[in-house]
Amino acid sequence: MPFNFKTLTPLILLGVLFSHAQAKAIPEALGPVYPVIEPDILALLQKHAAESEKETQKRLSIAKDRFKALLQNPEGRALPRATCLTVRKEPVSEWVSASIDAAYRRDWLFVDGEENADIDLARSFILRHPLPQGRVIAVNGSIAALQEALQTRVWFDQKGVLIQRLQIHELPAWVTFTAQTIEVKTGSTEALLPLVTQTPQGPL
Repeated sequence: MPFNFKTLTPLILLGVLFSHAQAKAIPEALGPVYPVIEPDILALLQKHAAESEKETQKRLSIAKDRFKALLQNPEGRALPRATCLTVRKEPVSEWVSASIDAAYRRDWLFVDGEENADIDLARSFILRHPLPQGRVIAVNGSIAALQEALQTRVWFDQKGVLIQRLQIHELPAWVTFTAQTIEVKTGSTEALLPLVTQTPQGPL
């Protein structure tokens, strides 16, 4: 069979056009070409979780150290010494009175842990007002030293929050809470000593 160039020519033209179209569809790279590597999502999440846990542990460690430092060296407030006996009594709100037991009573003695006279007063106080109804609350000084001296648990008014709320401006001070009233007594240790050694009157 003779070779027919007329039949082959359209096929050659079609092949050239197709190759040209493919070349245009795939543009040449303008820079270095690197393989695309999909990140391992699970590994990425595990890495973030480990970093987050490490950061959390770091914050907890800092908080523990700060709390330990506050226990060893609490931030107290030194108040003036009371020289005369004063008594201030305020009624509690009707809502509070209706919410707690009518026999409710708590006694708090606020002292300066660096004053020996206050420590002696606290010893007499806890004999008549033991835990949990009675509490000795240090406003200043070392809580560890005061607990060792009194051989009982002692609270500390950090940064003077309680004395500010109760409007206590002198020490020592004795606060009695009942379902009806809040009574604040301030005075010298000599003035308060006969009062704290009396048998508590009223609800307990």
